[in-house]
Amino acid sequence: MKGKILIPIFLLSLYLISCNSTEPDNRRKLTLTIDDVSCTEVWLKLSTEGLPSASVINLNKDGNLITKISLGGNKDTVIYIDSLLPNKSYTFQAICESSVFYSASEMMTVITMNTTSHDFRWQNWEFGEEGAGSSTLYDIAIIDENNIWAVGEIYMKDSLGNPDPTFYNLVKWDGINWKLEKVFYYYKGNPIIAHFKSLFAFNDKDIILGGFMNWNGSAFISIPINISFPSDANKIWGISGKDFYIVGSYGNIAHYQYGTWQKIESGTNLNLYDIWGSYYNQSSEAEIISIGSYIGTNSGSIILNILQNSTTEISTKGIVGNSTDIWFKPKQAYYIASSRLYYKHNLSDELWTYKNITSYSITSIYGNDINDVFVAASYGDIIHFNGINWHSYFSQTQLSQGVYGIIKEKNNIVVAAGINRNKAVITIGKR
Repeated sequence: MKGKILIPIFLLSLYLISCNSTEPDNRRKLTLTIDDVSCTEVWLKLSTEGLPSASVINLNKDGNLITKISLGGNKDTVIYIDSLLPNKSYTFQAICESSVFYSASEMMTVITMNTTSHDFRWQNWEFGEEGAGSSTLYDIAIIDENNIWAVGEIYMKDSLGNPDPTFYNLVKWDGINWKLEKVFYYYKGNPIIAHFKSLFAFNDKDIILGGFMNWNGSAFISIPINISFPSDANKIWGISGKDFYIVGSYGNIAHYQYGTWQKIESGTNLNLYDIWGSYYNQSSEAEIISIGSYIGTNSGSIILNILQNSTTEISTKGIVGNSTDIWFKPKQAYYIASSRLYYKHNLSDELWTYKNITSYSITSIYGNDINDVFVAASYGDIIHFNGINWHSYFSQTQLSQGVYGIIKEKNNIVVAAGINRNKAVITIGKR
């Protein structure tokens, strides 16, 4: 009788021991991957498989618990962690442990980005002559430190001292001097001075000016526009002189591809002031965004995502003022200049966040990476983000009565251009 009772008690003991085992359960999986990383932040993607609903998961950093997440089933979530140090290695692990099972992700090592240097030296030039007209520069292309182009209108006097009605529309830097040039296009065989508001350099032998001229390394070649585009090209973005986009006033967008123009319906009459595109993790398709508004009005702003020659409107929630400039790294950082500076980490984030970095009106933004970003503003304020903080160079770059309307950066060179009093101005910073 006693022998018959001992067998089920022994089996029950084995069952209870197995329920309290902390050995990994391969049926229930936790996966931890890096979604994004900055100098002081990391975004980790946590995925679960086969976990009971509302399971409590511990996230450890360097072996210490930093947060608890409730997640289960076959789901994933992104965990945001801040207050990290730049250029430092951290280890993360997700662990789910209960009275009946144990599951843990592999150890994930994350190295935060390093900061970039604020140490720049600045030099300034002005162009144009008093009494000849109001000169200004609209856009910049940095090919390298000894090859920089800017377009606009530079008014000089002729040999008799009278205002020359034919302005210079291009200035080029060779590392030592600036050279002023007049670029003409031909209409019905007649030379007409080109009015350029934009340019984009793919390399030193492939530069687009105004959307309708191409420098091929030895000559300027006209690009016929055989579609209705009743506006200057305010900005250009593309992958080559055979495949690029232009945006203009009154909602105009067009795509040039291998000799053919296609008009893109924007769904807006607002002026489109900028376009920028970038690839995420070398993917085959770029993320392309254009922004616009009516400067000086209360009509608000518009943000358009351009995909396969069509547009989708993106929320402007949180943005105050008239948007004029955009720069971003896909799924990492998005910046919009709208007199103020606004930021998103992801386009899916609900709000654009205001960044209070200057008391002056912000006009342009550009960067090498998310830890190396420049902003230009009125009265010559230039501000740099190094991954942790913003630094102003106002004492070195200020303009008495002017504004930098455009700023560009490449490697350790930054160039800002605009107008100061009635003269065009260019400022170069070298790190």
